[in-house]
Amino acid sequence: MKGKVDKDLVLLRSKLNGLQDQPSPYKTYISKTVPMLENLTGFYREADGQTKRKILGCIFSEKLVFEKGRVATTTFTIPIQVLFKIAKVLQGSKNKKEVENDLLSTLAPQARLELATL
Repeated sequence: MKGKVDKDLVLLRSKLNGLQDQPSPYKTYISKTVPMLENLTGFYREADGQTKRKILGCIFSEKLVFEKGRVATTTFTIPIQVLFKIAKVLQGSKNKKEVENDLLSTLAPQARLELATL
């Protein structure tokens, strides 16, 4: 019985080592993306036109309309709206746990009538 357990232990350890050696896509994502977000304005200034359009497309949900040198409409994407809500709640609140409840309605799917409720 001890031999079987030792054999299983060796197999599990080798499997664990193999999993630890595999590069994680999240690790790569975080190591490359977070530094860019920390200096987004600098990255934007140095980027080419296509990359600038992609960045603006992630921030604004519609095309920007300029009137007399000013932006006439600004409709932000949902992730940016959530970030603004978080910032607003954190600035005006002493209890930071309030953010969690404020965002539940934003992240929840829209209400619909289901067949089971009729």
